[in-house]
Amino acid sequence: MRASIFLIQSHDEGNRSMGSAFAIYQDDKGLYLLTCAHVIEQVVHPKIDEYPVEIIAMGSAQGIDLALLRIPPLEVTPLPLSLAPCASREVQVIGYSLFNRDKYQAKVRQATLLGEPLTLKGINDGSTYRAWQIIAKDHHEIESGNSGSPLICTQGGRVIAVVSNHRGVGEGYAIAIEHLGDIWEGMPEGLLHDDRHLNPFVGLSAFSREQHNLFFGRDKEIEALLSLLEHYDAIAVVGDSGSGKSSLIKAGVIPHLLDRYNVVETRPARHPFHELASSLEQVGRRLGLDFKTLSQIKEAITPHTQAKVVTALEYIFPMPSQLLIYIDQFEELFTLCEKEIQEAFMDLLVYLVEHQTSRLKIKILLTMRRDYYNLLSTHPRFYDLVDAQKYTLHRMQDESLKACITEPLRQTSLTDEEIETFADFVVKDMGDKSSELALLQIALTQMWNHKKEGASLLESYKEVKGVSGALEKLTTDTVKILSEDQKKLLKKIFIRLVKLNEKGGVTRRLADREEFTSEEWSLVQLFASALDEQGQLALQNRAKLGRLLKIRGGEDRDATQSVELSHEALITQWSQYQIWLNQLSNRLKSLHDVVIEKSKRYHHKQERKFLLMGYELDEAGDLLGEEYHELLSDEEIAYIQASQQRRRRTTLLKNSAIIALLMLLGMSLWLYVQARESQAQAEQLNGDLLRVLDKATNGAVVVIQTNNPSYARYTFRFVLEQFLENPDPKVQKIVAKSWFGEARALHKMQKSSKALARYQGLIQHFETTQDPDILLYVAKSHFNRGVLLREQNKTQEALASFNQVIAMESSPHVDKLLPIIAQAWLKKALVEPRKEDQERTFERMIERFKESNNRKVISTLADAYGSWAWLKITQKSYPQSIALVKKGVALKPNQFWMHINLAHAYLLSGQVDKAKQIYLLYRQHKKEIVDDFRLLEEENITTSHFKTIEKIL
Repeated sequence: MRASIFLIQSHDEGNRSMGSAFAIYQDDKGLYLLTCAHVIEQVVHPKIDEYPVEIIAMGSAQGIDLALLRIPPLEVTPLPLSLAPCASREVQVIGYSLFNRDKYQAKVRQATLLGEPLTLKGINDGSTYRAWQIIAKDHHEIESGNSGSPLICTQGGRVIAVVSNHRGVGEGYAIAIEHLGDIWEGMPEGLLHDDRHLNPFVGLSAFSREQHNLFFGRDKEIEALLSLLEHYDAIAVVGDSGSGKSSLIKAGVIPHLLDRYNVVETRPARHPFHELASSLEQVGRRLGLDFKTLSQIKEAITPHTQAKVVTALEYIFPMPSQLLIYIDQFEELFTLCEKEIQEAFMDLLVYLVEHQTSRLKIKILLTMRRDYYNLLSTHPRFYDLVDAQKYTLHRMQDESLKACITEPLRQTSLTDEEIETFADFVVKDMGDKSSELALLQIALTQMWNHKKEGASLLESYKEVKGVSGALEKLTTDTVKILSEDQKKLLKKIFIRLVKLNEKGGVTRRLADREEFTSEEWSLVQLFASALDEQGQLALQNRAKLGRLLKIRGGEDRDATQSVELSHEALITQWSQYQIWLNQLSNRLKSLHDVVIEKSKRYHHKQERKFLLMGYELDEAGDLLGEEYHELLSDEEIAYIQASQQRRRRTTLLKNSAIIALLMLLGMSLWLYVQARESQAQAEQLNGDLLRVLDKATNGAVVVIQTNNPSYARYTFRFVLEQFLENPDPKVQKIVAKSWFGEARALHKMQKSSKALARYQGLIQHFETTQDPDILLYVAKSHFNRGVLLREQNKTQEALASFNQVIAMESSPHVDKLLPIIAQAWLKKALVEPRKEDQERTFERMIERFKESNNRKVISTLADAYGSWAWLKITQKSYPQSIALVKKGVALKPNQFWMHINLAHAYLLSGQVDKAKQIYLLYRQHKKEIVDDFRLLEEENITTSHFKTIEKIL
């Protein structure tokens, strides 16, 4: 619920006014927030994070003190509004207040309604309105920052009023929600409603913590899990698909913990570290952390920074705290993630439990499908951590199942007699589907939404085909509203929303927005929406069709949108889906799953290593056949064709190079044997041997460049094994070349540990050499070690390696080493963790090399100017940035990224027309431009022109 509450501040420096707002509605134009008119009048220019804010409607601070705002669409749940009386009189206020200097925190205050609502009269306009008087409970306060907060009836979990002002710390007033229509002329029909007519069921989606008042039937399980959490730090809740694991935790367990725990909800998806970072970022936003701090926190959540994660958590929760990290759908770690990520994420969870501090106590709670649970055993430490406390969720007994039906219905205007009769019938009707709670929820949801005036529950239930047929009817009816052209796209969309698992079955997968054409994505959005019978958008409580898909992402600056099935029950219960899947070849579908992921990596990075090879490429041609071709995207087709073309090109190169290598190796071995056997011919043979060995090692280098490093290693190993101890200086040069070549081959094969060891071995072996050619290999080894160490986030060790190269400036052979020394300076500048150190390194580097005539050094110098210009942009030193990047462009005019940096500096310094000309010239690099905008926003550097540029591109 707190994710739906927003902090309002002023864009004007020096204006310390603030208040709260909350989400009430969302459409394709944006997310609508409700607050107080006096809050907007006080802040003057409202600021909500860095989102553009539009004032849609305003009441009066002296009358109906309400204001309606709109920000871009976000993935948050609008709070439900209610006209019904709050019978219990128990209410909550959720709003922001100052808790630490310039930091604000959203808090929940418990309060009570005092008497009946008062009828008040506006001072200036004479309008009359109703307001509730509220009084805070013990140890709770109503504060000034709570203006604009929702007043929520605890019993139903719905907003009945908006907190307007306070009297002291214990009392306040709240404007009745019924007056929203008085200020909002175009308010959607049905947005305000009586709770007793709302649908009390949730459909295919899991219950949320905000829907805890509708969640019943799991009291014993909730009690058992709360007890386990008291005694253990890590618990796995295991059950079948559709058994209600997520709902149990979100709506059953978590609401009981909110008064004692900070709760972070996440899931693995494809990038568990990114998902966890995004969840923590949302928490940080609610706590009022600034963008720079939030960016630093996100950077700390990586596979290689376990200690930094603990530090980040302690920063987010500075007071002694208890933290519960809830990880939903944990099986995704195995179905969607690479093995390295699987192990790193489980390593992190073990680390968090084992490295709790006195300030921060951490508990891990996860839900997982039972048929995947045994995969945890691949990580013994994590398995041991959770297995002793594994909690298996079993099917509900009939009594509990009945409570899932009767108790939500008791919150409506129906009679107990009708409710009891209906519930008895449904429990009996479920039969062997009693474990399929998702099917029960969709049947009950559809039953309520299709209920006609005067019809009984039982009649409506039978109309939607009951538990066994409601989902099939929903999907069939939703498909019927589509045009014939739209229907043709359905199979392609839904096939890529599942993937084959290792057991031969199918499981749902997240598909990125980029996998779909604009026409396909429009259809995805339609299927994710609540629709009426004509296929038009409808309010949730009036929807009869749609909601078969869920769209994720887009709520923060670096989030890409993705889509998934609303529930896996669609796979087994929708007959047309089953037909599509049965028509597929498992072999081709499995191969397509590989192509989807690898093609995205290739198109993002344009690196040949991501092209298909080996068996995968052998089989990929079948995907282009008539049977499967229509299910591929244009990018996937182009990717397969690029892989095939590369094989044809490299096969020729590889065969030629390998034949040459084998001939040269054979000749060198024969010459070596002859030289040892015939002393008289040794001198001539040794000369021949050197020439052959040199050609062999040069040939091996070519093989590495054609992306076949494993073949080249044979040559390098042969040279090292046979000639390492040969004292001849010329032989030692070839040894150095071979040693470096083997390390480089291992580097390209992504065997980082072995490559690091080989580079270090070369450095130590030739520690005292003064030969300029060998010194160059030593310098390159130091440099490549630095690159590898940086990739492993070992910043200080990487800097030490680059410094070793820079120290070689004192060598008498510095002219030969100068290009690699310049590169080391640039790498050092980019790797330095502090901006002031980066700046100092750029200054020293440019001073050192600005007079150089070496072509390679000049190229590196140009890159330094361009990179320093970016640093200046992040420091808001735009004139200096312009001057620097112009120097870089003068030295190296064909680097598009430098021109884009120049455009950024022009744009941010107000020279918009100059910037637009450059952006349009390089519009083919739109992705890089937009990525830069997001990076700048993370540095708290923004302008309204960013959106303008994105549109014109």
